[in-house]
Amino acid sequence: MVLSGDLVVKPSISAWRLRPYLMGGIAHRRHFYDRDLIPSGSALVGADEQASRWVPHLGFGLELPVRSLVLRLEADMFADVKVDGWKPRGGRYGDGFVSLGVSWQP
Repeated sequence: MVLSGDLVVKPSISAWRLRPYLMGGIAHRRHFYDRDLIPSGSALVGADEQASRWVPHLGFGLELPVRSLVLRLEADMFADVKVDGWKPRGGRYGDGFVSLGVSWQP
């Protein structure tokens, strides 16, 4: 489950049929897992730390207007970044998502 807020940058190129855009923001990611399947010790502690946290993300998308509908294809990458004081440090993994959406504009 992911809940996110984004800043979207869309170039104002009305002549283009396919409109690209960039997005970035922060998301709250929550993983659900069966604790009985993870061995105890450091693996379980690591899984608990990763289960619920705020993560930054970047992505790009494409919009295709078709009459009163707009088709959107988006690709997002959620980073596993830890902050040690003011120094960001890389984490263990990242999550990637691709989504296809349709919106109606009357």
